[in-house]
Amino acid sequence: MRKPIPSLAAILAGLALADAAGAANAAEDGALAAANPFLARTVDTPVHLAHAILVKAIPDRDATVTDVPEEVLLTFNEGVGNDFLALAVVDGEGKRVDNHDARLDFTDRSKLRTSVSKLNPGRYMVRYRVLSADGHVVSGKYFFQVQNP
Repeated sequence: MRKPIPSLAAILAGLALADAAGAANAAEDGALAAANPFLARTVDTPVHLAHAILVKAIPDRDATVTDVPEEVLLTFNEGVGNDFLALAVVDGEGKRVDNHDARLDFTDRSKLRTSVSKLNPGRYMVRYRVLSADGHVVSGKYFFQVQNP
């Protein structure tokens, strides 16, 4: 005769009881542990609840520069993924002036860069798109100005 399959509610209730008992035992031992191995992942793994934020840009947002940059470098508050990765530099006439070589830094995945061709004086727009650690795509843009020295 087959044993009845427990309902999902019964399984979840059992997990909650096991976790509560494990937490009580851990508290008595003075250690942080989870009784349920499936729930232990939430203790050991950092949770990323926020999207990646652009924290630094070279050239900076709304900057006026006289030293013509050879690349645009963006730094985010966390490492980002390769999926959906995009970085473009566009001149005032809408023409791309980057070399279509956007890439993440090999040792620091919070840094996204692209090289640019010789920039003439004028206003430029930087457009970017990255995949946050939380799985959300983040995009944005900013402007900078190149002037003659």
